[in-house]
Amino acid sequence: MKKILLFVLMVVISCSTVFAQKITYGNDRNASLEVVNDLDENIVLFLGAVNKRNFLGGVRAGNSRLISIRSKVQGDGGIVLVRAVKESVFKKRKYSTSDDDIVFAKMVVVDKNKSGLDASFRISSSLGGDHAIRIENNTQFVLELRLDNVDGPVFATFRPNERARTITMKQAQRGYTIFPTYVYYDQDKKQISSISTKNLLGGQLVSPRPKDSPQGVPMIKFEAPGSAQLPVHSVSYVTLINQSGRAVIMVNGNLEPPSQNGLITLNNGESGTYEFSLNPQNANSMTMRGLMLDAGVGQQGHLQVPPFEMKRGYDYTIEYYNDGGGLVAKVIELGQRGFDYDKNMQLLNENN
Repeated sequence: MKKILLFVLMVVISCSTVFAQKITYGNDRNASLEVVNDLDENIVLFLGAVNKRNFLGGVRAGNSRLISIRSKVQGDGGIVLVRAVKESVFKKRKYSTSDDDIVFAKMVVVDKNKSGLDASFRISSSLGGDHAIRIENNTQFVLELRLDNVDGPVFATFRPNERARTITMKQAQRGYTIFPTYVYYDQDKKQISSISTKNLLGGQLVSPRPKDSPQGVPMIKFEAPGSAQLPVHSVSYVTLINQSGRAVIMVNGNLEPPSQNGLITLNNGESGTYEFSLNPQNANSMTMRGLMLDAGVGQQGHLQVPPFEMKRGYDYTIEYYNDGGGLVAKVIELGQRGFDYDKNMQLLNENN
């Protein structure tokens, strides 16, 4: 009898384990997050800390997925780190994964009072290789490492005061140029600011080394801005307000920059804030030319934004609307943006 009970107990435990490890890949209804996985391996996602409560399912290699996240965020919403772990690692270690097993993380702003997508992001194919660097964030900000430009794609994110974490990357003969950016979220204004220090505005070259190198991998520590290096805005902020009656895409030269939440297309009635770096990086202002609004209906849907003087750390709006005689893009300078950089940010879903 004891043997039978033991067998039944083992079966129950085994079934429970399988159920706990079930990974879904299909799109969710009422999705508010889009994730594009450019890695050559499947990943699993967590909305906050890596635990069962925050488990979001998976995204297959080379695919994208739409995920519903608003109901999984504590309180009324705010900022949360979405973390990705390789599926192969998760199946082996389950919820005992370490911070070094996190192949990617991205800060997302969740707004429970809106519909549609809150955010979209892409996991770079440069990640997840057999080389690595180690990063330590000794600041009160969320730290983003952006690739190739201060307004470039994010390939790594660190929570405030996060101790050294390994970022696995593919080998690159000339290394990678990263732009460390401190991200501050103002909960009251629902506003993201990208902050740097003057010595970091030009970027930093890093060269990953093999993970098992006897000499170890490069270690970079980022310290809180102080009196010697006062924080400065690393970009200018342009908010597009779409009241044109149609969807629209912001175009800068031959690029389609995403908004701060990663979206490319704005539907009628939506707005999005875009970050633009100055050229050269340490300049305080420049004339912004070449911005265009593309409604995707041939030349009639292409509208050139009037050139304007763009200053570092300033806010601008572009009102895009139909005045009865045609489409209009009106640029308004709102002034210099401030931030309370001594105020700590509260990341949601971080408790285990």
